[in-house]
Amino acid sequence: MAPKKDKVPSPSSKPAKSGGGKQKKKMSARNYPAESIKLPKLVDISGDASKVVCHYSNLLYVRIVAGELTKSEFKRLEDSPLNPIVKLGMREGINFSGKLFQFMMEKRVELKRNMMWFTFASQLMRFSEREFFLTTSLPFAAEENAAPLDLLRVETKYSWMKSEKIFKDLIALLQDKKIERTECEKLSLASLILVEGIILGRYTAKIIATSSLQEVLNFEDYIRKPWGKIGFEFLRTQIVKMSAEGTKVVGRRRRVFLSESRKDPPKPGEKFFATFPFPYMNGYLHIGHAFSLFKADFASAYHRLRGANVLLPFGFHCTGGRSRRRLRILVERFISGRLCGSFGLSDGEIAKFQDPYEWLRYFSPVAVEDLRAYGLGCDWRRSFVTTDVNPFFDAFVRWQMRKLKSMGKIVKDLRYTIFSPFDGQPCADRDRASGEGVQPQEYTLIKMEVAVKPLPLKLGPSEGKRVFLAAATLRPETMYGQTNAWNFSKTPQKKPSCLVELTGCDLIGLPLRSPLAAKEIIYALPMLTVLANKGTGIVTSVPSDAPDDYMALQDLISKPDVRAKYGVKDEWVPSDIVPVINIPGFGDKRLTYLKGFTEGTMLIGEFAGRKVQEIKPIIKTKLVESGEAILYRQPENPVMSRSGDECVVALTDQWTLRQAIEEFSATATRFSFADAGDGLGDASFVFETANAAILRLTKELTWMEEVLAAESSLRTGPPSTYADKVFENDMNIAIKLTEKAYKDCLFREALKNGFYDLQAARDEYRLSCGMNHDLILTFMDVQTRLIEPICPHFAEYVWRKLLKKQGCVVKAGWPTTSNEPDLVLKGANKYLQDSIVSMIKILSRGKLESERPCICE
Repeated sequence: MAPKKDKVPSPSSKPAKSGGGKQKKKMSARNYPAESIKLPKLVDISGDASKVVCHYSNLLYVRIVAGELTKSEFKRLEDSPLNPIVKLGMREGINFSGKLFQFMMEKRVELKRNMMWFTFASQLMRFSEREFFLTTSLPFAAEENAAPLDLLRVETKYSWMKSEKIFKDLIALLQDKKIERTECEKLSLASLILVEGIILGRYTAKIIATSSLQEVLNFEDYIRKPWGKIGFEFLRTQIVKMSAEGTKVVGRRRRVFLSESRKDPPKPGEKFFATFPFPYMNGYLHIGHAFSLFKADFASAYHRLRGANVLLPFGFHCTGGRSRRRLRILVERFISGRLCGSFGLSDGEIAKFQDPYEWLRYFSPVAVEDLRAYGLGCDWRRSFVTTDVNPFFDAFVRWQMRKLKSMGKIVKDLRYTIFSPFDGQPCADRDRASGEGVQPQEYTLIKMEVAVKPLPLKLGPSEGKRVFLAAATLRPETMYGQTNAWNFSKTPQKKPSCLVELTGCDLIGLPLRSPLAAKEIIYALPMLTVLANKGTGIVTSVPSDAPDDYMALQDLISKPDVRAKYGVKDEWVPSDIVPVINIPGFGDKRLTYLKGFTEGTMLIGEFAGRKVQEIKPIIKTKLVESGEAILYRQPENPVMSRSGDECVVALTDQWTLRQAIEEFSATATRFSFADAGDGLGDASFVFETANAAILRLTKELTWMEEVLAAESSLRTGPPSTYADKVFENDMNIAIKLTEKAYKDCLFREALKNGFYDLQAARDEYRLSCGMNHDLILTFMDVQTRLIEPICPHFAEYVWRKLLKKQGCVVKAGWPTTSNEPDLVLKGANKYLQDSIVSMIKILSRGKLESERPCICE
């Protein structure tokens, strides 16, 4: 339910007269003629967080403009797209409310696509009939007998709207009577006064919930607007240019990142060293590199801001097993034609990559370029590569290896590893297109001898030899309970030396003699879930300790149709189960396996009564030594070498750091990294967060520009009001909390305390009273320093362009608190704000009668 509206005094200095000399009553929403132009409703006051202001605008500016123009000049305004405002302003007794578009930009007027455009809240708004209504809540309609506007010739007809002067300059022009103004200047002055003085009125009326204006910060809602995509592209271009300019400024002042030894020994906290695992130079740096790097970068920037002697070097990993033959094959078969587009290289340039050293010669400088654009505060004098091209690092590694070997800390031996048959060498993580982090998995292969003579027809080539089915198991200690073997795969597996091709179906019913089994003969039976590419495709069955085995066996026992379908004879299916392990309690499959290993005891065999955890390695060793089993290793999960076809697909799907900087800017990219979360969880770079950062940061820039442009209008003198003290206390609290978050490397928390919470305190303050000049400048200074480790480009721009300060903000030092944080004052203010919200809710429900401004409808 909307709150009741009060009457508003007329902006006109002289009330209108009616016949008989009597004063005409001022019209309200209840007595204004219905056929007249309707004005917008007051925005409802609702929600828990009332932070945004709803402004009233004063139409008195229309009469001021009319008094300064000749009739012919004023007629040109009446014939322009400003016609509805002019008509309203020339009437008596009308005020209207305009919904505040927060964080307005410079509010300059420009022509675009034959329409007049504004920028409201950093959003491009077309001043057409429809968009004007959506923007200001004002209908854009002429009276019935009025001629339609000639919008087709707006570019030439209203060329005076292209003025670059801002409102403050034009007001000065208006007040100086000695200046002789041209008609174009006068019309430019008049139009901008109407736009900025009326549409963007300065008269605070009531506060409304921030939720009513969330669309200006929510990227998805933003781009759904008719002007959304154009407006966002405008903002994105702005912040990309700002970040690029910041990169150049920092580049000219690289000495701020150089680390030199100091004369006096450092005290605790006066030096800080950080390093980052060297990225492998097989392509452009990607988002994963940057996401890991930002923690070291942000921490270094914070300590540098605190005055510490910070050393952050950066190296490039270029060692590895890229043989010339392998690189030639890569170039010929895969890279040429697929990576040319993604790397921006021609076929001739790609051919150079057959030389292993071309990789480090090309990608290392590109990485340096990207990291400088990203804003990495690195001492590039200490950059290096990890090959013999760099004799200093190479000598260091050789010395280190010899030293460690002489101390007995390292040995040279064989180990199982992931191997690439194509390359003929181990396939490390850096050489994989997929399967990074996958390690070899060791199985015990149980040798189950085929116990039938003569051998089945399919096994004929092995007649006269001992034939085994090898079943891979991770639990050799349970072999006492074997009742049968499982297999089913219909896919023949190719081997280096193929004697015969078989499928799992060919082995159904094969009698087997298996080690440790309580039954002398067991049979191979079908199981639909057996994977041919996992283990060997043959699985031992221990239904007493494996839920899957138990369920499959019960299906064969209870379903004659299944046995008939696969030709399984009744005598092949075991009817009894052999208990092997005593498990105290039961649960799901995972818990059953876990309990069986950690708490179970053997019930059968020579180790009966002993814990499974103790005898598992003993049984595995005995089976291998007796020749009844062998050890077999396989990757835990599929691994694809970069020499395979999938390699190229994986590379082109990567989102590189360069792409992120070009798409979102270095500033928004770094902001998103900080906002992605603390801890050791998976990286989560969300595009919507980067887009929202563009909206938020550009709006903050706009607000600071506007406040500084009207700096003379701010309240002067020492902070004295209650709101001043609360705001100053909130800044002190933000400084302390942000400092602690940076020290603990909790950068999301630092962003919350040093940016989001600080802005919330500022928004509350500016709605509470006239802002104090010194406090607002202190706020800008503090916010700039607190955000510097995360957004150095943004901070440098504000520091130099807006605050007009010398030097780099990175050397400005950590902000100091004016007083110790007062938590009692913080709690008192929260109670006050909560009480205001509660009273507003009561008023909005009509429980208290109160006079409110009347808004014409």
